[in-house]
Amino acid sequence: MIRILVADEQDLVQQGLKALIGNAPDVTLVGQASTAQEMVSMADRLHPDVILMDPRITSTDDDVSTAELFQMHDDSRVVAFIGHASPDIASTCLRAGAVGYVMKDSDPNEILDALRSAAGVLDLTSSDDPSIDLRQESDQTTLTARESEILQLVALGQSNRHVSEHLDISTKTVESHLSSCYSKIGVSNRSLAALWAREHLSPLPSGRQHRSKST
Repeated sequence: MIRILVADEQDLVQQGLKALIGNAPDVTLVGQASTAQEMVSMADRLHPDVILMDPRITSTDDDVSTAELFQMHDDSRVVAFIGHASPDIASTCLRAGAVGYVMKDSDPNEILDALRSAAGVLDLTSSDDPSIDLRQESDQTTLTARESEILQLVALGQSNRHVSEHLDISTKTVESHLSSCYSKIGVSNRSLAALWAREHLSPLPSGRQHRSKST
């Protein structure tokens, strides 16, 4: 059972995550914090496997930086819970020590998958620059045009559902393409795939971000 600590200052978000995690068979909610100080105290006491944290929660405790919160507990992995699509915020969180990130408007299953992925990730924070290993793989990577387009949308923070709507393909097709992408670029989860895409792929032209009929 994966033990989860949620740190978010919004009561509505807390309630939704409590219901979501409560209905999952392999994760359990061990604590909920609404300030950085509460999160640190609970993490010290409860030793969760994964901490799902809104990076903005650090504003309630000026004595602790975001990086310190991400790296404070060796036995807990931190996933950034981001309120709006922002490559800069995502990259900052990953470089500060988060093992991944997930958007607040993601599909429930994507949020749960992010928690599961974090619980199984090893040594993703061992380097000061988590993009180093990704760059080493880049010269040997050959993506199809469709795979590149999907990764570009993922890098913008789009969920699988949003990607499928943009491209008029099924979510199953999106998942299949992403699985192929992970293998080709040498990453194990969506967060690192998004980081790789931002470093190695050109931004998707605005006109291509609208729906395009495809089979």
